[in-house]
Amino acid sequence: MNQFISLFLLASLSIAVSAQSQQTKNELPIDSTTHKYTFTEVIQVKGASDTELYSRARFFVSDIFKSAKAVTDLQDDVSKTILIKPIIKNRVKSFLVNDPWGYTIYQFTIQCKPGRYRYIITDLYHKGEPYGMRDGGALESEKGNGFTKSTWQQVKEQARIEITSVIELLKNRMNSQKNSDF
Repeated sequence: MNQFISLFLLASLSIAVSAQSQQTKNELPIDSTTHKYTFTEVIQVKGASDTELYSRARFFVSDIFKSAKAVTDLQDDVSKTILIKPIIKNRVKSFLVNDPWGYTIYQFTIQCKPGRYRYIITDLYHKGEPYGMRDGGALESEKGNGFTKSTWQQVKEQARIEITSVIELLKNRMNSQKNSDF
């Protein structure tokens, strides 16, 4: 009987640790200085010039976002920096359907130097327009303005998944050695 109880407690503990690990893994990264959700990384690309990386970044933006002109805030050919403000259309599960639930905007910076580039994604903010709802506010908030905690968590999780996907696409494009002459 004691073995059964010990085995049961051990199994319960391992499930709790697994759930905690999964929760930590799925959380948005917080910058220790700004206390904002921030995705950032410097990536080495051996042998690539800053001009080549900048060109790859520009093609990435034009390919990935439906309207590169609409989302681009800055494109500096001298500093090899691109600043864009893309959006994520939020859809939240309610009553077994995915309802439109505003959108999340964020700031995405790509900076290129010889042999490396850095991306910074930050300033995640939920907007209620054009759906006639309140703005949820900064995603760092515990609960969005007028949102249930569950709905707000869905918005955050959707942002995390979408941004993680965009980062992977960026890395693939920036590390691509293909240069087409037609």
